[in-house]
Amino acid sequence: MKEVETMSQEGKEERLEYIQLSHRPRNHTKQDQDGAVPADGVRRYSRAAERLKKQRRNRILVISGLSAVLLVLVVCIAIKVLHKGSVNVEGAPVSNAGGETGDGAKLSEKNFQFTMAADKQEVGSAQEIKEIADYEGYAVRYPVIGNEAMDAGIRQRAEDIVSVFKAEVTGCKTEKAVRMIMQADYESYKTKEELVSVKFDIHKELPLASAAGDSVETYTYNVSDGAEVALSDLLKEGFLDLLAEKTKSFAEGQTGKVIETAVAPELSNFKYYTWNEDGLTLYFPGGSLVEGVNDILSFTVPMEDLKDFLTRNLADGMEGGQEVQGPVSGGKVDPNKPMVCLTFDDGPKSSTTPELLDLLEANDARATFFVVGSMLEHEGAEDIIRRELELGCQVGNHTLDHQNLKNISDEEITQQIEGVNDILAGWGLPKCSTVRPPYGGYNNHVLGYVQYPLARWDVDTEDWKTRDAAATINNVLYDEKLKAEDGDIILMHDIHPETIEACKTIIPELKARGFQLVTMEEMFEARGIAFEPGKAYYSSGFIKDDFGS
Repeated sequence: MKEVETMSQEGKEERLEYIQLSHRPRNHTKQDQDGAVPADGVRRYSRAAERLKKQRRNRILVISGLSAVLLVLVVCIAIKVLHKGSVNVEGAPVSNAGGETGDGAKLSEKNFQFTMAADKQEVGSAQEIKEIADYEGYAVRYPVIGNEAMDAGIRQRAEDIVSVFKAEVTGCKTEKAVRMIMQADYESYKTKEELVSVKFDIHKELPLASAAGDSVETYTYNVSDGAEVALSDLLKEGFLDLLAEKTKSFAEGQTGKVIETAVAPELSNFKYYTWNEDGLTLYFPGGSLVEGVNDILSFTVPMEDLKDFLTRNLADGMEGGQEVQGPVSGGKVDPNKPMVCLTFDDGPKSSTTPELLDLLEANDARATFFVVGSMLEHEGAEDIIRRELELGCQVGNHTLDHQNLKNISDEEITQQIEGVNDILAGWGLPKCSTVRPPYGGYNNHVLGYVQYPLARWDVDTEDWKTRDAAATINNVLYDEKLKAEDGDIILMHDIHPETIEACKTIIPELKARGFQLVTMEEMFEARGIAFEPGKAYYSSGFIKDDFGS
């Protein structure tokens, strides 16, 4: 017990010595009477000092560790806050939906709700293209009109929107899951049974600001054949000046500086538009018309202001569909005098048709030209057609590329006929009022389906076969069975030089014999005969409304 008590006492003394040492200045150690430090005191002091150093190091390590953890937490919080509302390197806000990660940011059907007002979808039933994954998704709604060609075109445009988005997603992908969204809804408008316009409103949420945001795509289609039609196809020369003037006036009413290049009379400034009963609505992407205005801007040019430029019946007060050639006359037709119609197929051709027009003009004569769409694509064709009309001649329709109407579908028949009219409309010219079926080919179905009078003939010069000027002259002037008589419709082709040569004799000789050389419309009007769909016209005295009759 004494030993234990002694050790306990020594421990107390040691602890006391430690306390004393720990509070004693380092330069004032306890010395003995001779000035020396006792050996056991040195040992006890060294051990206490070492323990004190360890404790201090431990405290420093703990404080340093806690500081590091706190710093990491602060940085993480700051990054998350900045990411939600930051501005990227291009200066555009990054969408919250496009930047969140983690299970809470996964996509669902709720992210793709369509809200377009029903009154902006005048025509068509809605269809969707949709695909939704965890962090990437798109939904495009588009109209189905009921016209096969038009529906195929609209569907392709919707698929193009998806393809562009997929390419953008590929360019934005990183190892980290990032939400990327695209949604497109549509507006659709119909104008006087002539046009259907479709506008896609596209919204994208992507990390790349240049690809994110709102945009529009617009397309306009012919009701007749479903083909896409350009703005320049529907408006005559000079319309760009009108649109530029209207756009500048609209832009000056906005808050911000007008971008002058955007109000210049250039077709590229007016590539987004829709037609409706009120007029032509133009759309301008954010920042493209007025500086500082990032919303899509739009305004409508009233149909009344466009009347003088329209090539179609889109405004009230215009009769029929696209403007149609009426009976045009370079001179007065006397119904009591004999008359014949010279008709020329398969042109125009720049090396032959102008010479024929010179002959007609010199002899105060007119003719009917049945043009082929593929020939209208050649250089100089527009000038030739304009001259034909200026001389009082009639321009008829010989289809787009000379197909036999008996051997193709109804849709193809429409495309063949209206394709020619579309080319003329693009030049600001009226569409053809009559159709000559290639090869003269028609039957009762074609007769009933084509919404124009069919132009046949009763004198076939066979110039296409003989390619001989003398033979053509003989057939028109001297052949007992074929030679021209009052009311005849004479078939020739203005693409053959031999025919032009023959006409140098035929035209003045017919005039000398007392014939008036008139257009088909002129002849039937002068004789009081209706020139109408559902009938095939061979001459003024031979008209069929039934192929078998």
